[in-house]
Amino acid sequence: MVRLILLTAPIASVFVGLLIGRVFGFMVYNILGFVPSAFQLLAANDDDGNDEVEAKEEIETKKKGKKSQKKEEVEPPKSSTTFGIVMSLAIKAIFVFLSYQLFLLGAPEANTFYKTSHAIAKQLASPTIVMKGTLQSGETVLVDDYRECYHWIRDNTPQDARIMAWWDY
Repeated sequence: MVRLILLTAPIASVFVGLLIGRVFGFMVYNILGFVPSAFQLLAANDDDGNDEVEAKEEIETKKKGKKSQKKEEVEPPKSSTTFGIVMSLAIKAIFVFLSYQLFLLGAPEANTFYKTSHAIAKQLASPTIVMKGTLQSGETVLVDDYRECYHWIRDNTPQDARIMAWWDY
C-alpha cells in the first residue's frame, strides 16, 4: 500500500495544483472583471423587451423582399444602467463573501492535513524494526518482533544459510 501511495502522490499533487490554479484564476477573473463573466451575464439588464420588437421587424423585412431592405446601421450596445452596475457589484460582493466563508471553513482542514501529512512523512522517513504500540488499557509497549526474529535467525541457522521470504501485500 505504501508503494501505491508513493507512486500516485506526485500525480495527485499535480492535479490538485492544477485544480487550485483554475479555481483561483476563475475567481480573480470574475471578481476583477477582466473577461465577460457569468456574473456580468446575470447582471445584464434585459428589462427593455427589445427581443420581441426585433423579431417583429425581422419578419416584416422578410415579407417586403430584397428591394425594400435597407442596410441598417448596427447600433452600439447600450451602456450599463445604474441598476445593472449595482446588480453586478452585488453579485461580485456575494461571490467574495462566499469565497471568504469557504476559505474560513477550509483553512482548519488544510492545517490539519498539513500536520498529519508531515507526521506521516516523518514516520516513513526513518523506518525502524522496533515500534511502539499502545494496548487497550493505555499502556505503551515496545513491539520488537522483527529484531527478535533476526536474532533467532542469527543464532539458529548456519552462517551461509539463505532465507526466503514471501511478502504478501
